[in-house]
Amino acid sequence: MTNKIVVITGAAGSGKSVIFESLKKRHKSWAVVKSYTTRTKRPQEVDKKYMFVSKSDFENKVQTGEIIEYEEYAGHLYGTAKTSLENAVAKESTILMHLNIEGAKYIKKNFSNVIDIYLYVPEEELKKRVKKDKTRGQLNEAEYKKRFEIATKQNKQRNTFSYIVYNTATIPDAVEKIEKIIEEHK
Repeated sequence: MTNKIVVITGAAGSGKSVIFESLKKRHKSWAVVKSYTTRTKRPQEVDKKYMFVSKSDFENKVQTGEIIEYEEYAGHLYGTAKTSLENAVAKESTILMHLNIEGAKYIKKNFSNVIDIYLYVPEEELKKRVKKDKTRGQLNEAEYKKRFEIATKQNKQRNTFSYIVYNTATIPDAVEKIEKIIEEHK
């Protein structure tokens, strides 16, 4: 069996995390690759896709090869854990990854059988979604502006991905579209 590496990416506010979690719940046999991050764990976050480390620990892991790709996003570092990816590949199942844009490009370039999916949300809807984080107190005004600016730039890169899923209806609709893409990918 050849692994399918499913990479979910998109701008901030595109629904990556929610869709990733939905796919994980629906497909328990899929292997999930963890990432390291230097951001602070959010209150009540039970997310199992991140390993939270200090900036110096992160930089050390990059130097020792424990992180195979990384990027800075909104002042925090995010990177793919090498051993998590190796363990997922060894399972010979579908592999699910939740990555930022540059991480998704790296995986697409360096691995075979990658299904790279960009979640697209039009700018006006994206603005509303990012603003929700500000309203909930998760972002201050400066962070909101920066996050929206980055998201707008990221959306312009969507055509570099093999599949674009318009996430404008409901989460189950987007999840179904992704599952169909994965099923059709041989």
